[in-house]
Amino acid sequence: MVLAVGDALDDAAKGTDVALTASQVISGPSGLVLAVNSHEEDLGMSIGRSSDPRPSGRVDVLEFTLRGNWHPTDPIVTETTILADPKTTTPALYDAHGRQLFRIHAVINYSKDWKGNIGEGQTRVAFWLQDDIDVARMTVVLGPPSRVLNGPWSVTLDAP
Repeated sequence: MVLAVGDALDDAAKGTDVALTASQVISGPSGLVLAVNSHEEDLGMSIGRSSDPRPSGRVDVLEFTLRGNWHPTDPIVTETTILADPKTTTPALYDAHGRQLFRIHAVINYSKDWKGNIGEGQTRVAFWLQDDIDVARMTVVLGPPSRVLNGPWSVTLDAP
């Protein structure tokens, strides 16, 4: 999806969820992104390798609320790829110049009706918003959605 995020953020106070209008969705499904938000978050102190680009302390964050469940995918593992590296998995976000933002976290929620049936929920995914990032147009790459398979499933566990 390509989104005119800058327009949405210009209309909102920092830390406020803003719904995207259909005109701000340049390409892709218009009802998938429910809201966008820019805020400051305290990520604490980073612990990791010296080459790890992970942010620490108080940083600016760009967060999306998406319809559906978008679990982070596994990266393509090579000699130089680190398991669950936010730069090699989806959801991913690119700025107007094609620079990829570092994904900080993804929170996936499911819904449940009054009968206890589990259904589609929402995903909140946050990215590190560095000073040189151009938010005028953002490209979101989600990967495959997670699906809930409803049915008369049951599991029997036998103790050894």
